[in-house]
Amino acid sequence: MMKTLLANRVFVKTISQCLPRLLSALLLCATSPAIAKTIHVTKKIDSQDGICDSDCSLREAINYVNSHKDLSHSIILDTGIYQISLITPRDSEENEAGVEDDNQNGDIDIWGKVTIYGSTQGQTTIDAQQLDRHFTVAFGADVTLKNLRLVNGMTQMQGGSIMNLSTLNIVDCQFSDNTAEALFNDATGGAINNQQRLTIKRTEFTDNLAIAHNHLKAIGGALHNAGYLSMRDSSFRRNKTVSAVDESYGGALHNQYNADIARSLFTENRTETGGMAIYNSRNLTVANSTISGNQGDGNSTNGAVHNIGKLSLIHTSIVSNTLGSGFYNLGDGAIRNSIILNNSSDTSVHNASNCINNNNQLITRGLLLGSGNNLCAGELHIQDSEIYSRVLAPLAANNAALETHALLRLSPAVDAGIGSCSTFDQRRQPRPIDGDHNSVANCDLGAYERQAND
Repeated sequence: MMKTLLANRVFVKTISQCLPRLLSALLLCATSPAIAKTIHVTKKIDSQDGICDSDCSLREAINYVNSHKDLSHSIILDTGIYQISLITPRDSEENEAGVEDDNQNGDIDIWGKVTIYGSTQGQTTIDAQQLDRHFTVAFGADVTLKNLRLVNGMTQMQGGSIMNLSTLNIVDCQFSDNTAEALFNDATGGAINNQQRLTIKRTEFTDNLAIAHNHLKAIGGALHNAGYLSMRDSSFRRNKTVSAVDESYGGALHNQYNADIARSLFTENRTETGGMAIYNSRNLTVANSTISGNQGDGNSTNGAVHNIGKLSLIHTSIVSNTLGSGFYNLGDGAIRNSIILNNSSDTSVHNASNCINNNNQLITRGLLLGSGNNLCAGELHIQDSEIYSRVLAPLAANNAALETHALLRLSPAVDAGIGSCSTFDQRRQPRPIDGDHNSVANCDLGAYERQAND
């Protein structure tokens, strides 16, 4: 009996000594941070078996991200074409694609935190095959896309390639041939519809379309912004809005909240109603950018830049846009150290419509204006017919990723800037440079700063 009691006492003492250590070990295990995962997608076809192992599609990789959404993950895609092919079932009565947010089919729904990397050695393409958009960035997600080419997105809702409802960063990407087509709602954002926070760097938007039927509006051929947008070093080419009732706005960009754009190019975009390149209805700043060669429908009230909100243009060149005006202001505008030249409401330079301001608030300082139908004030006035003989060279690369209109050697825009200026021009060349060789360095007007060796 005594041996049994002694053994019990030893057992209890041992447990009492070990228990704190055991609890500490369990607590340490419970609080140890999980490790974020880097997933290498192994196949290019679209599949969904619920498992991402040695046989893993992009959709299956995103499923893993969504199931561990408190961690920040990385997904690696190799060179090649990745397809989105799992079709969303259509409504039997309306023949509309259904809405599914669990990433089972249709577009890829992202609920977690992830960076998706394409190859830097070749082209990584995600092809939606006009079956759906590519991605929905859902509430609470934090997504970065790098080195990707997103093509052939198609939706009957908003955002032909991406609907962003959270935080999205896009770096070194291309968006081509994406479409938002409206049958029952306005078509908004041929490539992207942004509702929250969007950052874009060094990205191209080409041949995207917002098209509306049945008395609906087409808004933002490439991008519709209803949130916060920051964009740098990016280009918009040949994007378009089309409406059956001629209500289309923003051939490239439609902004209805807050946007900040710098060192970017808008060219060959088209719309019918307002904003051949840009339509702004809220707060927008455009700096060190070129808006050239965009096209309207022949109505001078269709500005290449059309403002009904609050807009600031700084070191911006609005040049040679046709079938509309250069800048059309119905809101509060401020233009500084910029060029608005050779914009015409038809193909003749004799019917120029460079800057139109219908008794609205417009402050200009350091503005070179072309002749004809100007309802704006400018310090310098040049005949539009003299644009390429006295002022600018045609649109060209000029040793940079994005095209600009170089200033001619004796251009009146050289050293004509008033007040302070930004540190770099659109090409990231330094400002100011003493371009007229009078030993005083002033900034040039427009997006291009003439350098000493030009």
